[in-house]
Amino acid sequence: MSAEDKIRNGENIILIGMMGSGKSAVGKELGCELEHRGYKFVDLDEHIEKHHGKIADIFATRGEDDFRFLESNALQVFTDKTRIIISTGGGVLKNEENISILRQLGTIFYLQAPANVLYERIKGDIGRPLLKSFNEFEKTLEEREENYKLADHIVDAQRSPRDVAQEVLRRWN
Repeated sequence: MSAEDKIRNGENIILIGMMGSGKSAVGKELGCELEHRGYKFVDLDEHIEKHHGKIADIFATRGEDDFRFLESNALQVFTDKTRIIISTGGGVLKNEENISILRQLGTIFYLQAPANVLYERIKGDIGRPLLKSFNEFEKTLEEREENYKLADHIVDAQRSPRDVAQEVLRRWN
């Protein structure tokens, strides 16, 4: 199916990857690029925060399991939507049910970069509850990598968000 057919059918674009991979920035670029075709950008973490409060607070008061539950429920909201670009949280694939939900939602793109590049981008961000040390970050990436590679496409995220968005669009064909 060509990109034009996918647009005509309203197929969604799903962005996955580790924190710091640029999912939100790339999603915004894609949203601007496809806005004239009726597409909207959705940041899953922002959606959760809008309805349940800051992610760091959820982790601190309710724990990661509760956050993952909220994340899965948030995904369910979009199962009947078309023409959306979804930026997921880095750990969305920890729940295997989410993998099948994402597959049903659209074409999945894994924005991939080495741990040292990702960590450098986010190391000062105190709003990331799972960001502690580089070693822990690298270990988390290694644990998630197998699930990330279940994506339909793997895109090198070591470039500008605009360049990565253009690559996503090229591969979406």
